[in-house]
Amino acid sequence: MELQVSEFDAFDEAAREAMLEEANNIFGSIGDDQFHVTNANTAAWVTDRIQAWKSEIERIKDTAAAEVKRRENMITYFMGKFEQELEAYARSSMPSTRKSMVLPNGIKLSFRTIPPKLEVKDESQFLDWAKAWMPEAVVVKESVSKSTVNTHWKDTGEIPQGCEVAPERVGFYING
Repeated sequence: MELQVSEFDAFDEAAREAMLEEANNIFGSIGDDQFHVTNANTAAWVTDRIQAWKSEIERIKDTAAAEVKRRENMITYFMGKFEQELEAYARSSMPSTRKSMVLPNGIKLSFRTIPPKLEVKDESQFLDWAKAWMPEAVVVKESVSKSTVNTHWKDTGEIPQGCEVAPERVGFYING
């Protein structure tokens, strides 16, 4: 059986080819259940792969986040530079009886009435007003401090209502 690596398994074509070569040529029998962790070297190889993929995931996340931010900045720039011109074009090109138009690329420019709404400018003043004049609108969030209850449980042995003790167990971790 030959292993396949999809375009989503590797960040670029070179990484994809390297993964395929390593998986198929060096350990091509993995898919046939002939490879097993039997010694320190095989365990090291498997854990190296796991750590490399974890590192690759973080690199991909960082790269993707930077690209998303770059695109968001481009959108902000284009909106700041061209929004008024787009609006002026739409107003001059659209019959007064219409509220939208479709451009040759299929993107729609449209106008719509936005109803009035409250905008909170000072959260503290707003909260003070609500407490004095509309207390039913004030939301109080209740939660339990798990660390405080855990300390109480360890000190007293009391198991709070709605809780149960998970038995001690040995967990297995791969740390890099």
